[in-house]
Amino acid sequence: EQKGIDVLSEALGDILCEKEIQFVGLGSGDDQLAEQLHSLRERFPEQVGFENGYSNALAHQIEAGADYFVMPSRFEPCGLNQMYSLRYGTIPIVNGVGGLVDTVRDVGDQQATGLVLNRLSVQALSAAFKNVCDIHGSVQSFEILKRGMRAEYGWGNSSNQYLKCYQ
Repeated sequence: EQKGIDVLSEALGDILCEKEIQFVGLGSGDDQLAEQLHSLRERFPEQVGFENGYSNALAHQIEAGADYFVMPSRFEPCGLNQMYSLRYGTIPIVNGVGGLVDTVRDVGDQQATGLVLNRLSVQALSAAFKNVCDIHGSVQSFEILKRGMRAEYGWGNSSNQYLKCYQ
């Protein structure tokens, strides 16, 4: 439930009916949530892939090969996947909580690196999916991707910001 898979499943059901998009999911956890994703795969076999389990190598391959990475977490103290996504050139779609809002700048910002939901809901996530479908392949999308790939979250940058707090 922390990862927002219930909201993701419902929003995907809506957008898959409207748009020709594909979704690939990988993960393990709550059986009921896994069943929701299996059900989507059965309803949309040409558009949905889901593997109930986990492989770090496969996770990175999926993330690096995707156009967008969805992270609708209800809470996320730090989060690494959004940073992997940025580095891989995969635009993150995140809920604006914890470390996600600290590392992803929304499309409303001139320095956007992804899409940030103001609140987690099926409607908000569906709207984000429609937004990325509208901008996919555009100059705006490419600029977001490039800024994300250039984003720096290493200790050099963090320690400089930390020092500024004390000055």
